[in-house]
Amino acid sequence: MFSKINKNVFFETFSADCGVQATTKSLYVHLVVIIAERNPEGKQCLGTIVHLQHNDTYSDTILTSKSCLKSKDLKSTVVVTALDFYKTHTIKSIHVVRSIFPKTLGHLASKVYASVSSPGSRNYALLKLQKPIVYDGEKHSVCLPQESEITFPIRRKCYLPKIYKNGRLGNPMKVAVHSKDMVANYSSETYQQMDLIVETESVYSNRKRIHEDEFIVMGMPILCIDAEKYFKVHKYFQYGIFDQQRTILKRDSSKLIYVFTPLFNALNHIMFVVSTKKFHHGYPGVETETP
Repeated sequence: MFSKINKNVFFETFSADCGVQATTKSLYVHLVVIIAERNPEGKQCLGTIVHLQHNDTYSDTILTSKSCLKSKDLKSTVVVTALDFYKTHTIKSIHVVRSIFPKTLGHLASKVYASVSSPGSRNYALLKLQKPIVYDGEKHSVCLPQESEITFPIRRKCYLPKIYKNGRLGNPMKVAVHSKDMVANYSSETYQQMDLIVETESVYSNRKRIHEDEFIVMGMPILCIDAEKYFKVHKYFQYGIFDQQRTILKRDSSKLIYVFTPLFNALNHIMFVVSTKKFHHGYPGVETETP
């Protein structure tokens, strides 16, 4: 458990590209908590800061689970960076002004992933903030993997964040990541059309606390460490978002298996919307909602 957060422990220089050097504590600089302004102890979700384009030093776009919020909630919805949530809750919160949900991948998806159209494949939403989050030692965008670089099994070190509902931060939970065809009783289709199967490596304590509803799990990202393509700096890449409707308990009850919605089959869609800088009505393949 983190007893004290010191902004100086993080990577001291901030690239205009996504990500910072991956450490146990720097995982949390990519995260935000999404809450109701007048009831921060109520429904809580996690999200990640999305990089807009090269050379940007800020972002006003958040990636989260589609089931995190509904249009009627937007007016009172605010975003707090994970480390501000830990320290101050809503004092430094930023209002959400618009959300975008994927309606269909349509022509925005590559031909390889054109058949991915089931509701479970689109468990994500993008949120537009009233003002941008400026990168510094306590907040920075996460990286998204390239579609062509995904292979299974994923041998990178992957983690789930542990943010308690009371604002405390725990050490990230190490997990193993599989494609569905590597787990018994699943059909053997190609991995591009598969959910991510995430298996906890720590057993009893994590299982008990998750089932007791202590962690914020809605919108929880799975973050894997990978070397940045050009500078060889190890950074966190977001591979998926937790699908809270489909948690599976393994037969021997010794480990939990979670089902995550993969993001690499939706990257074209996400990056198209993000690269426009503004969320407008009428984009092919998206539904937009405002308060």
